[in-house]
Amino acid sequence: MNEEPAFLPELFSVAHARSLECLTHDEFWDYAFEVARRSHHASHSLTVHAHGEEYLLCEVGVGHCLLPLASLHEVIAPPAHYTKLPATPAWTIGVMAWRGELVVVVDLAAYLFGESAATQTMMVIAQHNTFNVALCVAAIQKPITLEANKINSISPHHATPTVRGRYMEALVLDTEALVTDIVQQIGMFSPYA
Repeated sequence: MNEEPAFLPELFSVAHARSLECLTHDEFWDYAFEVARRSHHASHSLTVHAHGEEYLLCEVGVGHCLLPLASLHEVIAPPAHYTKLPATPAWTIGVMAWRGELVVVVDLAAYLFGESAATQTMMVIAQHNTFNVALCVAAIQKPITLEANKINSISPHHATPTVRGRYMEALVLDTEALVTDIVQQIGMFSPYA
């Protein structure tokens, strides 16, 4: 069974995202793990290993990325408005309130590929230490389990600390490095950070 699984085409709709917003933290993760369990049983080409790490597959404009589920809090629909900050990187959309905290909102496609996605229908709240960042993505696909040996390295020319490697065509992101880099870059650009 050497065949790599194709990315799953089922995307969550905005209506589905809104229903997910109503779930508590525990309800959301129970739901996410149930979806992952069902997708495993439904797909014979996707093998789950005891030593694998769970990732959330996201569409980000011109590409895909995988975010470790362990570092994610929530998937939410984007708010209607953001508060813009002057003198921030081009990929910074602004800030918003999330669960009583001020959270920076990042266009993940612009951050990774230098060009904004045509549509951004979902936001993933990622955390490292005490920092939370809202990552805007075009769509969310089903979670997958991935063993570390399945992550291919990328050429040194394209390597960044935020990218651990590639799995098929998707970038496998290091959330710790990603959030740290976002916070540092905003701090360098803006006296407001």
